[in-house]
Amino acid sequence: MMRLILVLLVLAALVMAAQAVLDFARPARRPGGSGAAGAEAGMPPPFRLVAYLLLLALMVGISAGWLGAV
Repeated sequence: MMRLILVLLVLAALVMAAQAVLDFARPARRPGGSGAAGAEAGMPPPFRLVAYLLLLALMVGISAGWLGAV
């Protein structure tokens, strides 16, 4: 179980590092740019779908006892 947690922690660190590199490579937006408002402005629809599906899988895994149970 500890190895699974360490693998997930390393995976999360790699994703955060990749996001930092992508944010650095993307050109900065000008104030008042696209006109999109709210929390959905920064996340493209495919990423939002994947995040939703992963959250759903996490909830099902925890409630079924596959994740988080000893």
